Amino acid sequence: MTIGSTIRAARENANISLAELSEKTRLRQTLLSGIERDDFSACGGNVYARGHLRNIARLIGLDSAELVAEFDSTYASDAESLEESSKGFSEVTSARQGKAKSWRGAGIFVGVVSVVLLAWLLIPGFHGATASNSASTIPKAVVTETPTQSPPADPSASAVATKPNSVSVIVTSSLGSSWLAVTNASGSQLFTSMLHRGQSKEFTDPQQINLTIGNAGGVEITVNGKNLGVPGGDGQVVHLSFSPGSPTSG
Repeated sequence: MTIGSTIRAARENANISLAELSEKTRLRQTLLSGIERDDFSACGGNVYARGHLRNIARLIGLDSAELVAEFDSTYASDAESLEESSKGFSEVTSARQGKAKSWRGAGIFVGVVSVVLLAWLLIPGFHGATASNSASTIPKAVVTETPTQSPPADPSASAVATKPNSVSVIVTSSLGSSWLAVTNASGSQLFTSMLHRGQSKEFTDPQQINLTIGNAGGVEITVNGKNLGVPGGDGQVVHLSFSPGSPTSG
């Protein structure tokens, strides 16, 4: 699932044309069309491309931070990567300096303890006072119980247990990442975001579940406990609707 196909699927799901998006973002249609083809050459550089992506994401319902992160992982230049590496080196250096200060503080603490121990051995009467004070200040041990974690729920099992008068749809991104938008019969938005590889989402409704999938070849669909497999090809945008009692698309 590319950045361009993700933007195109989200724009179509929001019922916004390229002309409308151009008017709202004040960007040329040719530039927007290029972005949807993963061509960022007209943006004028990565800094401007990130700004355009944030502006576009805000209008079509995408997570701007996630979209920019995907852009950086795919298109970031070597110079930018070198800059990030330099920042990382500075952070490591600061951490080492902090550890050095901690060791100096530990040395001072050990010296103070040594002086107190020497006084305890050499000064008469210091033993009893120290023992008395220690007995009154030693904290009692606190025993805590670690809660037992329940095993993760099996999405397939919950789908089988769904009441027959409702529809259950599980979308699993098993083959690749895909943008996904989900609404119910009343048009309420249940989910709109990227579904990364290995992630699975379940949706239920008494009447109907509507799906818009940006990369149909990257996901598998299970409806009311029945696995329908992959709903389309790589990069294909599909619109599906499911209702109770039938694991077939509407």
